Amino acid sequence: MSLHQHFLLIVLLGLAPAGLFAQAMDTEIFIVEYTLEEGDSMKIGEYFNATERKGYDNQPYFPKGANGFLYTSIREAGTADIYFRNLASGDEENLTQTDSTSEYSPQISHLKNALSVVRVEEDQKTQRMWRFDSRKDSILSSMLLEDVQPVGYYAWGDERSLVMFVLGEPNTLQLAYTDDTIRHLITGNVGRCIQKIPGENAVSFVHKISADRWLLKSLDLESLDISTIIECPRGSEDYAWTRDRKLLIGDKGKLLRCAPDDRRAWHTVHDFAGTDLENFYRIACDPEGNRIALVSYVGEKP
Repeated sequence: MSLHQHFLLIVLLGLAPAGLFAQAMDTEIFIVEYTLEEGDSMKIGEYFNATERKGYDNQPYFPKGANGFLYTSIREAGTADIYFRNLASGDEENLTQTDSTSEYSPQISHLKNALSVVRVEEDQKTQRMWRFDSRKDSILSSMLLEDVQPVGYYAWGDERSLVMFVLGEPNTLQLAYTDDTIRHLITGNVGRCIQKIPGENAVSFVHKISADRWLLKSLDLESLDISTIIECPRGSEDYAWTRDRKLLIGDKGKLLRCAPDDRRAWHTVHDFAGTDLENFYRIACDPEGNRIALVSYVGEKP
């Protein structure tokens, strides 16, 4: 089933940085299998390059029930579109197909399971939140938040709340609502990675206290209280939550893991030194299966 068909089924059942940061770079998305063994240890299994072409393929995201992943890809036209890669068949589908705009950071929103993105608009400067909805044989786009810009990255809190990395001096973390004009400025000097914490009404983010000290923190979406989870390895800000509520992060080719109730240290899961994944940084976790996506880069770290 294509993701376009998946959208239609959802409707029937009733159910990047953005452009400023997407430099001309060569990135690949690898799918990595893993198993959880006795003693709650994590073991890496087979992995493969799911994109395997020269150019920008990045920002993977696993939708529930789709057996594949969304990602941002820049092709010959020079604009970024959102693609879906079916892991069963290997087929891919361009879901946005826009000529004068670019779309980044794909996720499935809580708004009738529409596709949400950060869109770089026609002026090539304005970056706002948009949604794409499947209607019969076409996909329609509409703006989510008109007054919040320039958005770089985001995470859905629930069906109406968005927590966003907003570009500026400094970059800030902001909370806004799709059905209200209220906006909360949470804090400044934040990293690009924002994630919904599984099983909690909270999101996590990286707070860059100084050039050498970056703290992974949680934001309670009701009280707006902030608490520290753990310190990140130096220079690492891209992380992900597994479906069993463990944290993963990369550090110089090593995949590290931490449990929220054991915040004293990160533990090495696997060292990818000497492999195609020795330069990975972004991580995405499948919410329904034992696999993760790792983004590897060539040259300088994005």
